[in-house]
Amino acid sequence: MHKLYGWLRGAGIEPNVETLPKHLKVIDEYLPEPDEIISFARLFYGFGSQADKSFDKFGTSLQDADPSFLMQDHRQELAVFAGATLIALIERDQYEQLSELAALCLVCGAAQGVRTAIPVPDMAKIAARYIENRTGKRALRPVGAVEEDNEPRLGKLERELALVSEETNMLWWLVSEYSRDRNRSWKEVGLLPAAIIAGKELADLTRVIPGPVAAAAFLDRIVRVPASAKSPKSIAIMTAVDKTPREWREQYTFNATASLEDLAPISKAIRLSLTVSQGDDWSPVFEKGTALAASSEMPPNALAYQIFMEGLMLRLSGEVESI
Repeated sequence: MHKLYGWLRGAGIEPNVETLPKHLKVIDEYLPEPDEIISFARLFYGFGSQADKSFDKFGTSLQDADPSFLMQDHRQELAVFAGATLIALIERDQYEQLSELAALCLVCGAAQGVRTAIPVPDMAKIAARYIENRTGKRALRPVGAVEEDNEPRLGKLERELALVSEETNMLWWLVSEYSRDRNRSWKEVGLLPAAIIAGKELADLTRVIPGPVAAAAFLDRIVRVPASAKSPKSIAIMTAVDKTPREWREQYTFNATASLEDLAPISKAIRLSLTVSQGDDWSPVFEKGTALAASSEMPPNALAYQIFMEGLMLRLSGEVESI
């Protein structure tokens, strides 16, 4: 039996054994465009609406297969279908950038396990495993504008140089124990700001998405530098954001559409924190827009990894091309 049956039951929906095989065929074969990937992830996490025009093509495909299926009557079921379509794209693994965008959207939306109201938690875990697997295969994919079919040797050389350059820059960054953005040691930066700034800096240093295999280990090492025996095991999102210098937040690059912003809660928190002169008056807007409490806590290394993932997702969304 296909795992979609179990996913639906886990979301509190009893599968229709007569119509589900028709839906499953659509899900397994559907190839979403980049904007659809973002919309599917938003719907999965409860932000989107089935009335979104991005679902028109997908909804038509479902209704062609099953005329009795009306999107407006099956929101929860459609949310599971949207997530399942992204998982099918990931597991098909034929369209690298689209698959990686789907995986990053699912991983970022889960917010390192802080988000609990998820129809099918297993989908975010599958996406995380895919990213982990893709990091080990980065040397096999092209970099830049060189076309592999036309110049395979040049493409391979460009790829190798990009990875060597990335690795060298990251190693210097680790060894120096110095923040590039703040131009001071991580000890001077402090633990709470470092948990956010370090993730952004590692994303800046990443040349080939989805980043190096040791990304999580790199960030864990960085946040240990300013930590002490009295440092908290977990820190609140709101507190960590407010502890970052305002001038740094003002320079934080956030070139995301409103729809993509929903899947990047820490980046959204950074932007919203600039809407007030001081204090935490932005937190109610954050909570309403992300369905996360501003007081939600993450371990420092997890917070750093979350902002790292968000940086890659935001960048890839601007680079990915339709198939």
